[in-house]
Amino acid sequence: MAAPTPRQGLGVWAPELNAKVASAQQALAFLDELSSQLQDVKAQLSLKLAGSYVREGALEKQQHRLAQLWKDRAEHSGHRLDAQLAYSGDTPARQRFRIRGLDQQSLQASGQETLVFSLNGAPRHTMSLRIEAGLPPAALAGRFNRALVPAGIQVSPNAQGQLDYFTVPEAQWPQVRDSLAIKGDGKRFPTGQFARVRAEPEPAIIDPGAWELDGPSGLRQALPQIVRAAQQSDAARAEVLRSLADAEHSLSRPETAGDVAAVRAFAQSFEEQTRTANYPILSAVSPSLLGLPRYRIDSLLALP
Repeated sequence: MAAPTPRQGLGVWAPELNAKVASAQQALAFLDELSSQLQDVKAQLSLKLAGSYVREGALEKQQHRLAQLWKDRAEHSGHRLDAQLAYSGDTPARQRFRIRGLDQQSLQASGQETLVFSLNGAPRHTMSLRIEAGLPPAALAGRFNRALVPAGIQVSPNAQGQLDYFTVPEAQWPQVRDSLAIKGDGKRFPTGQFARVRAEPEPAIIDPGAWELDGPSGLRQALPQIVRAAQQSDAARAEVLRSLADAEHSLSRPETAGDVAAVRAFAQSFEEQTRTANYPILSAVSPSLLGLPRYRIDSLLALP
């Protein structure tokens, strides 16, 4: 049986930090690959726009590779990069979407109404809230967020102070898209029966599978998407690197008085795990210990 990796060994004692670092490394690897493929497609596309020679089928092959990479974005990025290439840090990436009829203008007009939401078409799993004309965006957002907690749906005012997009963890988006229904009092939504909502996702920053690269018009439409995605990829990469640097700093800083309890817990866990001659555990622990700074070992041994 293959021995566990050092990452598995570390997970016994620092699962949250280890998971954070692992997902950040996945996101970084994805961004590196995405940046490389975007540059390749951009180079070929620019040559074709300029009328230069491009080997037959080369651009289409690169487009297909990019489309497949983008299709696998969520899994390959550790579920930390959304469709806009925004890095979500410690939490899974979220899908932004609009619900037709629940925009800022309709919500602040038409008087009082009780909205009842249902997921999967099950009335017993309903969520309701009361809205009335003139409610400020922050108050509206608060009511939606409290009511829609079971569905994982959130909303917050945008930079202009307007309610614009709802969000949901990407893993839950298909369920929300396919089964979210609303029943109202007849002002904004019909009475009596649940009606499926039209949940419209925010367009992704790129859509390689939809590009038509066999003519100048399609080439010119694809190029701005590639440029924007490359710029956002660089920004996301910088954010991921900052996250990894913070994680490294938390591991390398000297121990303080407030860390004594954590160190004692670590020592006890370490002793319990290594008390028996368990080769898989020891093979995972040994590489991990090689990276421990001397001062951490000294501070651990100095504990009463």
